[in-house]
Amino acid sequence: MLFIALEKKVLRLVIQKVPSFHSMFTTLKKTFLVTKLAFEAGVFINPVIPPACAPQDTLVRMALMSTHTEEQVEKKVYKS
Repeated sequence: MLFIALEKKVLRLVIQKVPSFHSMFTTLKKTFLVTKLAFEAGVFINPVIPPACAPQDTLVRMALMSTHTEEQVEKKVYKS
């Protein structure tokens, strides 16, 4: 559900077998902008920037925990 909702928001997601999602960006500016906007909306995501990745492969990492409810996830994903 979360993966599909985020894809509909035109995020470039990376499929993995872990409880986190990665969305790829091409610049540090975009990566930090998304991180800032998410934080202002009450969502903490981790930016992954050089030297942890190539400069053109920056991304943000979004993780879910077992304590997140479906209602909490939907509220943040579908927030206008």
